[in-house]
Amino acid sequence: MSITYHKVVWAYITFAVLWFTLSSIRVGKVSYSPKPESIERVATPVPRAVVDRPVPEYKPAVDFLAKSPPLPAIFSEALREPVKPAAPKLVSGVCPPIREPLQGKYPPILKELYSRVDNPHRFRDPTDPTDLVTWTHELTHGASNQVWNKKGKQGLYMLDGKGVILTHPNITMEQIARSIPVEKRGKIYQLYLVDQRRWWNDSPIYICDEWLAYTHGAIAHRQMGWVDRRKDTYQSAREMEVYVREMVKVIEQRDPDYPELVQLKRFVEFQSSRLPK
Repeated sequence: MSITYHKVVWAYITFAVLWFTLSSIRVGKVSYSPKPESIERVATPVPRAVVDRPVPEYKPAVDFLAKSPPLPAIFSEALREPVKPAAPKLVSGVCPPIREPLQGKYPPILKELYSRVDNPHRFRDPTDPTDLVTWTHELTHGASNQVWNKKGKQGLYMLDGKGVILTHPNITMEQIARSIPVEKRGKIYQLYLVDQRRWWNDSPIYICDEWLAYTHGAIAHRQMGWVDRRKDTYQSAREMEVYVREMVKVIEQRDPDYPELVQLKRFVEFQSSRLPK
């Protein structure tokens, strides 16, 4: 009797649970995911007022370009124009003009030098009078000699009636020549660092005058608009710069108390910036 009663109760409970489950599925209370293909997609029409509505212009809350912080110093310095090196101490009033500038189609630098040198035509190349680069080169020597022409110092004419005067250091041209690596010895090494020792061995600043003359020749070349003719003067100027910088190293090693070392270094950097690129 009791067994039958319990069976009936369990059957009733089972039926109730089954009925409750089926009812839940029917009313959507249980999570149920139908197959994708059984879903009918219906496009919802967009009202015309929404379609025709203008899109507002985007305005950021912060103007990042205006409010951006300044560049770090390492970048701002790199963006600046290159600073020209400080000029050496110049002596004014040297090599004053003694005649009117040369008339005609000549480079301005040649006209300026012509007006300041005595008997300027003697500096012209007799084998090629049309070589105005060489004439400018030799006139520079004549003008530098008027800046200072006494033993112990070297005059260097920098144009516009101004010059640099440097005392010769306690080194020799031979010491400079030996210190220059073989791979840096160019076409004019033999002429200026070897052959000219007969007259200039104890006057090493002499090579600065040669560098200056080649640079002035290059300036004349640029002012005339020449292309191939005498373009070698640029290479000679760069080569002389190598030798002058080597001279500075020799002075630092052999004559560290040279009193005009700072003035010489300023001349080197300033002179380097004058060569036309």
